[in-house]
Amino acid sequence: MKIFTSGARCVGSQIERIEEGFLQLGHEITTDITSAGLVYANNAWYDEIIEAKKAGKIKGKIVFTVLDLAPHVPDFPVQKLKEQLVYADHICTISKFVQQDLKNRAGFDSTVIYQPIKKVYRTGIKKHNFKAMLVGRVNDPAKKAVESVQALIAAGLNGGDVITVGREQPFYGGAWANSVNDEVLNEIYNSVDFVMCMSTSEGMGLPALEAMSVGAVPVLPRDLTTREEFFPTQVFPEYEFVKDAETAKDFMLTLMRDKERMCEMKTRLVNHFERFWRENLNGDGVAKKILEVVK
Repeated sequence: MKIFTSGARCVGSQIERIEEGFLQLGHEITTDITSAGLVYANNAWYDEIIEAKKAGKIKGKIVFTVLDLAPHVPDFPVQKLKEQLVYADHICTISKFVQQDLKNRAGFDSTVIYQPIKKVYRTGIKKHNFKAMLVGRVNDPAKKAVESVQALIAAGLNGGDVITVGREQPFYGGAWANSVNDEVLNEIYNSVDFVMCMSTSEGMGLPALEAMSVGAVPVLPRDLTTREEFFPTQVFPEYEFVKDAETAKDFMLTLMRDKERMCEMKTRLVNHFERFWRENLNGDGVAKKILEVVK
């Protein structure tokens, strides 16, 4: 099948990983939307595809993936989203939280198909001297990097212990790696004990899941929208006590002061990822599930 894809393209973008999955399953990626048997988009908005549909250029099935409805943004244009989604043959969402939020706020049913994480995995090799990591849009207030930094300082970690990865130069200074390829990112994930993920509103929360896959400990609050879905209380009861910078500091110090406890939690994280999430969070698995929805 010929497949036309649309989505944000940058270092480590999800759409490129999904394309790799389609290719490995024997399909063809095309830039000609008129010849595509499947048109797939994980954009925030779908204007290009809708215009092509109105012009009669699309003959194949249309699948739109909703990343989130930004519940932390009071004026999120729900009405625009509703007007666009009627053009889809199938609607997907990237977590159970987004699925329910879309149903409640826009009235659409959807199928949960997760987005693929970056190609990171546990190596057990520490190539850098950093102890903690911040990753992603650290200057976005919704990511609550301020709380993460407060927790790190309170736990006794200084600028030399922390590295920030992402396109945004951090306001708090310290080591900044900018955007990096998967190989370097994997080295950093495997070198740190903690990955700071203190935001409460996420469609998925990819850095926390990438941390889990390598056995770095994500520091996340109990009221994260997807926390129970990916880090259930019955497996990770520790997160029930993390709610702000002070309790995040206590969470980290408990592990920093007890090496056996730290090792046990890292192993628990990797085992949980391998058991429940590896297939759901790689390009092949995501592409396969998209095709199953179409069929």
